[in-house]
Amino acid sequence: MDAEALKRALETSPEDVIGSEDRCHSVSAVLDGQARWLALNLDQRREAADTLSAEVDDFWTRLGHFWTVIERGLAPRANDDPAVELAGIQLATALAKFERNLIAGIQDHQYQALNHEPCVRRIIFNITTFTRIEDSRFFTLQAIMAQLLSNLISPISANDQSNDFTNKSLSTYLSGAREDDNVVRLLDSQDTKVIESTLRMLDNLLRNSRGRQEKVLTLEGRSWLSKILGRMDAWHDMEDSRFALGNSIFAHFLRNDSTGQLYDLLSDTTEPMTPSQGTLLKLIDADLASRSAFLFTNPSPQTSLTFLVRSFRDLARYALISMQSGQDDARLPKVFEGLILVAEALSSVGLKSQERKDSNEAPIAAVDAIVIQMKDSEQGVIGSLINLLRQLDSFLPRVKPAQAQTAASLPDELRPVSNIKRNLARLIGILSFDDTTVGNQVRQYEGVQLLLSMTEVDESNPYLREHALFAVRNLMKNNPANQAVIAEMDPVGIISESGELLPLPERLRRQRQAEAPYGTNGSYNAGNH
Repeated sequence: MDAEALKRALETSPEDVIGSEDRCHSVSAVLDGQARWLALNLDQRREAADTLSAEVDDFWTRLGHFWTVIERGLAPRANDDPAVELAGIQLATALAKFERNLIAGIQDHQYQALNHEPCVRRIIFNITTFTRIEDSRFFTLQAIMAQLLSNLISPISANDQSNDFTNKSLSTYLSGAREDDNVVRLLDSQDTKVIESTLRMLDNLLRNSRGRQEKVLTLEGRSWLSKILGRMDAWHDMEDSRFALGNSIFAHFLRNDSTGQLYDLLSDTTEPMTPSQGTLLKLIDADLASRSAFLFTNPSPQTSLTFLVRSFRDLARYALISMQSGQDDARLPKVFEGLILVAEALSSVGLKSQERKDSNEAPIAAVDAIVIQMKDSEQGVIGSLINLLRQLDSFLPRVKPAQAQTAASLPDELRPVSNIKRNLARLIGILSFDDTTVGNQVRQYEGVQLLLSMTEVDESNPYLREHALFAVRNLMKNNPANQAVIAEMDPVGIISESGELLPLPERLRRQRQAEAPYGTNGSYNAGNH
């Protein structure tokens, strides 16, 4: 490190520097060079800081003085000289790089620089206000300042001093004061690096801290989380690294059993499901589809995902009312999408519970709690599932193989959710496996006949027939009452290999007429009723 050059630069009056374009360039060049040296010699940063402290009187105080002057110099004014403004941006960028690299991961350095945070916060306000948030000249500075802020306030260790300052800073950003909420301003940036730096800072703040997560679960924090969730789909489609960072942020809530609280925070009384809630459901569904899902690998008795059961019932209620109204409803496709996601998540939970039973593994309390709630006769999902399937059978009628080319096509907005019946039938099959209590509930809602009618091929619902057959099998097994329901039904035809419903052969028709009554052990053709 060139301590002598850095000493000369820092001992120059910052007021003189900020007021001169040439001095700004000169000091910026020195700071930028030393920032690069620090990045290439991370193991020598402690020694370098000690040398600077010995060589430069009040080293950290001098850095703070520079920040104070830079803050005033970057305040938006109507008569800004573009050249001077650009020089100020260059100086601020170089100083931010230098301090960012000097304090990263070194707690002693972080403590020395903590007094700079208020200036750094106000500078971020200055460079993101008005049109500057969209001004590409400020993008690099915004990103570097976000990185510096992250290094200033992120806890380096678990000791109280480090966490106290982090908690205090987070409370300031969430206070509701417009000039203090750096996070929401930085998230409005149009620059990839700015967003990435801000996401990384939030990830650091929320990691291993239930207390800070609780702080964010407020109306002020909701604006941060909603902005992130609003972009997750686009980041995923672009295979952008910001998606992984965003996913990590929301994984903290999942691991600390506060996902249900987050889901409720994202709600809106005027919407059955907000876009943010829909994206959160996608993240939960993706996690539960993984064998390494936190719910399945964590031994603690977490129960926050029981909100999925309530969410399913609420969405099903809205969908039923909407479909029965016969009116166009722009919200309905998104509600269907939510139902698919929740049904898939609940199916993953049900399969995990059964998998552990089959392998004689110890149950997972949180998993079984969700399954028990799903199967509850009053607060569960069975009634909602059957009623929803029945209404969907009219709203999204079956497309027979012979009609596939001529059937009226669904509206574009409904095509992605046209297979909703398959997902619901799958969930019924999972819940009714080796459980006659569930089978009894299905029968009470007249769902046995309904599931049987879905065992025909439906071109608009791939694999609906297979899941319906599995559900019917589970509903019949060890359940004489459900078997009797089938026994009372007369077959009207047989299904061909192509899925076509063909007339009942004359021989079989005469045989059926001779049988009285149709016994519970008699044969039947699933789906021909």
